[in-house]
Amino acid sequence: MKTKPISIFLCLVWGASFCAHAQQKSPASGFVDDAATLTGSRSLKLVSMRQAFDAAWQRAVSRGEAEGLESRSKSERDVATNLLAGPPSLELSSRTDRWHDATGNRENEIGVALPTWLPGQRSARIASAQVGARLSDAAMASSRLRLAGEVRETAWAISAQHAELEVAEDQAAYLKQLSADVLRRVDAGDLARSDWLAAEAESLGASAAALDARTRLQLAISRWKLLTGLDALPDATENAPMGVGKADQHPEAALALFAQDRAKRQVDLAATSKWDAPELALKFREDIPATGIPAQRSVGISIRIPLGASERGTTQLAEAQANRTVAELHFSREQDRLREEALTAKLAVEIAQRGLTAERARASHLTERASLIEKSFKLGESPLTDLLRAKSAATQAISGRAKQEAAAGLASARLRQANGELP
Repeated sequence: MKTKPISIFLCLVWGASFCAHAQQKSPASGFVDDAATLTGSRSLKLVSMRQAFDAAWQRAVSRGEAEGLESRSKSERDVATNLLAGPPSLELSSRTDRWHDATGNRENEIGVALPTWLPGQRSARIASAQVGARLSDAAMASSRLRLAGEVRETAWAISAQHAELEVAEDQAAYLKQLSADVLRRVDAGDLARSDWLAAEAESLGASAAALDARTRLQLAISRWKLLTGLDALPDATENAPMGVGKADQHPEAALALFAQDRAKRQVDLAATSKWDAPELALKFREDIPATGIPAQRSVGISIRIPLGASERGTTQLAEAQANRTVAELHFSREQDRLREEALTAKLAVEIAQRGLTAERARASHLTERASLIEKSFKLGESPLTDLLRAKSAATQAISGRAKQEAAAGLASARLRQANGELP
């Protein structure tokens, strides 16, 4: 949704001289010029939302978290595909009677213990690792979407603050010129000094409001730079969203679904891992009965099988079952939440569009009224107070229209966000 240039409507209020100036400066160039004045640079350009999002993603903390989850998932896959349930261990033993009978009896033994998988444990771990890989991808997509929401919100905040600044500065310029005109008429004896005091007070108030609007715009630009690292400012317009997306295709829904699946796989894994892993040991033994007697060598095989479930395994199973219950509830609630968010966002777009239509009509009526009262004031048929009130009402209407245009654009962006669409 594209925001109409505010300067077109301001032409109705401030006459042909303002129109000539507005025709020389497009909204985009005016945005850049104002921001350049704020930041001390004249080389600023507008960037698309996609460019801004890509720049923000390179700086995002969530990007590092998502990449860390992906690395963890890869490590789990490597462990699951290993032939052993754990790292092998080396066993060394030696025995001698040197400190007792000293007959030369010696026994030396070396062995390797190999942890083995329990029945069904390796397949359960592989299944869990595969789901974990999809979960890490979903977490990456979810993190990107959340960041896109931050970029959109910040971009439209700048757009709204810039619209307010344009209105405030044009109002201040008009009232300054009006105050000068009233002063000349006071000197000519056409108006009382009280009229000039009223006009000058309005001019000073408008100047203060313009400075306040400029400060708020600077704060919004600072937040934008912190988020994206860009000196360029955003072109917040995007294609209009196409209706309401399906909740089950949303990245957040995919993340909840894979989290639920992962929790189920973790229960299966914990159920097959209640016992400690058996160990298969291969040993080589050398016996020397006494000095001068040839050594006797042998090879042995042994297996160690734990009896009964370990306390750690039982605890892990209970924890996995609790996590599965939570994940199932979260998935169900997440689908409902995403569906309601999308419908609410679509309704907000419709309301914002109706509000924008009303604000445009209101601004048009009040600017025309202010123009008529200005002509009447110049002819001496209307007092200055009527003109000031009419101009104030027209300015408020134009400001309201500008805010509503930004609100309509933000509502459209939020609908895209609710649909799970990236810039």
